Amino acid sequence: MSQPKGPVETSRGLGDHREPLSRGLIAGRYALYDEIAAGGMAAVHLGRQLGAAGFARTVAIKRLHGGLAKDPNFVAMFLDEARLVARIRHPNVVPTLDVVSTDEELFIVMDYVHGESLLRLLQAAQRARVRVAPSIAASIVASVLHGLHAAHEAVSETGEPLGMVHRDVSPHNVLVGTDGVPRVLDFGIAKATQRVQTTRQGQLKGKLAYMAPEQLQDGRADRRTDVYAAAVVLWESLVGQRLFDGDSEGAIVTKVLAARTSAPSLLVPDVSPRIDAVVMRGLAPDPARRFATAREMALAIEAAGPLASASELGAWVASLARDGLAKRSAAVAEMEAESSRSNVELAVNSLRSIAEGTPLPALPFLPTMPSPRVSSAPPEGAPRSPRPPAPPGSGAPLAIDHSTSASLALPRRQDPPWTRAPLVAGTIATALLAIALGAFIVVRGHLARTAPSPAPPFGGEAAAPPPDAPFAVPAAAPPPGCPEGMNAIPGGRFFMGSDDDLPLERPAHQVTLAPFCIDVFEVTTETYGRCSDRGECKRAGQTNRWAQITPAERKSFDPQCNGKDPERAQHPINCVDWEMADRFCRIAGKRLPTEAEWEFAARGPDGRMYPWGDEPPSALRLNACGTECVAWGKQHGALEEAMYAQDDGWPTTAPVGSFPAGKSRYGIQDVVGNVWEWTADRYAPYTPAEEVNPTGPAKGEERVIRGGSWNGAQPAWVRPTFRYKNDPSTRSYGIGFRCAKSL
Repeated sequence: MSQPKGPVETSRGLGDHREPLSRGLIAGRYALYDEIAAGGMAAVHLGRQLGAAGFARTVAIKRLHGGLAKDPNFVAMFLDEARLVARIRHPNVVPTLDVVSTDEELFIVMDYVHGESLLRLLQAAQRARVRVAPSIAASIVASVLHGLHAAHEAVSETGEPLGMVHRDVSPHNVLVGTDGVPRVLDFGIAKATQRVQTTRQGQLKGKLAYMAPEQLQDGRADRRTDVYAAAVVLWESLVGQRLFDGDSEGAIVTKVLAARTSAPSLLVPDVSPRIDAVVMRGLAPDPARRFATAREMALAIEAAGPLASASELGAWVASLARDGLAKRSAAVAEMEAESSRSNVELAVNSLRSIAEGTPLPALPFLPTMPSPRVSSAPPEGAPRSPRPPAPPGSGAPLAIDHSTSASLALPRRQDPPWTRAPLVAGTIATALLAIALGAFIVVRGHLARTAPSPAPPFGGEAAAPPPDAPFAVPAAAPPPGCPEGMNAIPGGRFFMGSDDDLPLERPAHQVTLAPFCIDVFEVTTETYGRCSDRGECKRAGQTNRWAQITPAERKSFDPQCNGKDPERAQHPINCVDWEMADRFCRIAGKRLPTEAEWEFAARGPDGRMYPWGDEPPSALRLNACGTECVAWGKQHGALEEAMYAQDDGWPTTAPVGSFPAGKSRYGIQDVVGNVWEWTADRYAPYTPAEEVNPTGPAKGEERVIRGGSWNGAQPAWVRPTFRYKNDPSTRSYGIGFRCAKSL
């Protein structure tokens, strides 16, 4: 059987509208809603857990495919998964909440996590032509290893070790939430000593490209097998491509057994030697030479550092999977709002019953589960048009098959003890009634705010969830996503400026910022030209303008105004003054970034010297003055000095995105080099005082520019802390801009 050249999933996302399932009750306490993912064994649905007095929570419900529910092997595997995961208690493992068995169907109820599979995130990063920051990759895999260690150490109810091994660790089975927590999922083929269903002799389980050599050779699997698979995941996350690829299963197996792997840093220079060492030890063909436990490898990754924080991970997920997450949030909000109408009514009636000492009301009318369907396709001749969402407050129900419906009453509570205190009970009920009504208003308000976001920032369709993967939504809805072409910056505290010997940077002082969005790239000549062509922006300058410019400077640099050259459509716009940059951003519904926002997006909170870390500038990471720039200067009568003794390929400006190795920890590219960038702030010397969301002085004659340009000669100029001031009326070949937006 041939093997495609990349991971393939058979799941679908919420954006793929299909005819919805009929809603129904499972075992009287779970309401089943839309299918959100499908795999070989089961489908995953949105669900609501229902309880007394209007209690409800959103869950994910895995439903074994109808045709497999009668197969004893699949049933045993399905139930084994639930039984085993229930013994794992760790924040980096998606928990199982309940198992439900009916006459003809099986269900596993799980936490509902708002996030995306690592596979889909890596695919999105590849489409966007951005690499995963080593700190992001390291943080994800370290968390996964901690979750795996908890599984490896799990014990039975009697305290006996279960000897559990996942056996299918891969990007497909890692879920990264917008809460910044990576989680392992899908223990459907896990090995354990107390498993009911066992693997038949000669049967391989798992994905070939992530199997350890011993697993392929003779089927052996212990915790070091999972360590090997985690090392493959870390290698692929760092490098951005498959480690073991091939046109067929045989070709993949041959590559795994050959064990010829390169250290990640040979392909991605950003990777540190310490991370290299961790990866290569995890990939050792001999299990005895690997880390003995998943926890040992996790601690080694953490020691190699740095690791991204939870807020940074969450922002990364929200940025890459923005459109798909927004659709899921909208679907959940619609489901919760649809169910909340009856839930709130039930809560109000229940509280009134408690206050009056009367029996509690029954649950709202819901159908029982319909019979299992072998195929999810609608019957022949049935309409296939997508279901239009119910408008907020319309009360439009989901489709219900009344032929199978049956009401279900809650157990009656007899003689509530507080009926003898009607005044107190009435006070409690009134307070709770207000809370319930308030919650209803919040739910309806949330639904109105969660309309689908603009098109995804990557080509193709929105990312679909992984097979059999539960998705969860935290108690609070995630912040709205950034527009296309922008990345979310999580905000936080950092020391702005430095205490080095550059006067304009001193003193370093603590600043706290709220989350915001910022353009991934500088505004291009083409993008700015569309605004001026519409008559909404001034035309970009065709010549340079600054005080005391000389004829020789005009001769050298006027031709470098990119707006006059159609071949530089993807180069950054330049020769625009501060007012022109500010107007463009405002027309686009954005704004210029503050000086503090610009610096934080460029370096984050860890005090690094440059956007990419502490390594000195080079032709790999930015467009500054190299040997090509010096040569250009000699040809055009300009005296230029080199920052590095290398040729970066671009004597003047470069197309945006030409130096991905120099991106900041938040994926912001060309943040130093290429062109200086206008910021919103007027210039004033720093003070040592702590600040929150600073916007610079209210008065002043000069505006701050940041980042250095293509002919920069001093490494200090491309430090994120370096600041320079300029007359806002200046139009220079070396100044452009990017926009920001508040979250």
